[in-house]
Amino acid sequence: DVSSLDRLGPAVVQSPVEQEPHLAEDMTVLRFDLKTAADYRPAQTSVRITAQEAGVADGFLHWIWLRFGAGLEYTNRPPAKSCWGPQIHVFSTPVGVAPFQAVELQVEHNCKTVHIWMEDPLV
Repeated sequence: DVSSLDRLGPAVVQSPVEQEPHLAEDMTVLRFDLKTAADYRPAQTSVRITAQEAGVADGFLHWIWLRFGAGLEYTNRPPAKSCWGPQIHVFSTPVGVAPFQAVELQVEHNCKTVHIWMEDPLV
């Protein structure tokens, strides 16, 4: 059994998301106001995601949504095709979830990179 080597895999991968089932509703995890001259300091937070259906969660899928004003927007949300593909933050171990089961995620950024990882499932 070489499953322990899974931990050596990449933490973030681009995904062929058109084939991946989404187990939870869309949510905003990080928000930046690029219009202001605000100081973007590194930050960390936690979010609770609730599964809407049963399945196995391999990771957290994240994409971008940019609003430029005057109705001009860009997103790479699946199934949109983009050279800026959505990314999956791979969990160290896939987790089976039941409908309405909550999973706690830790989210941090250093103004250059986003890291998302899973805490233990909540009962």
